[in-house]
Amino acid sequence: MMAAMMTVCNPGDKVIVFSPFYENYAADAILSGQSRYMYI
Repeated sequence: MMAAMMTVCNPGDKVIVFSPFYENYAADAILSGQSRYMYI
């Protein structure tokens, strides 16, 4: 999942995480350089 996040998103992009979600999705977003993420 981390490789997919780094491939699709550029640093500073916003990420939407749909609920219910796997708990590592938010951590993957932070580690791949996303500035913001939002749960829906």
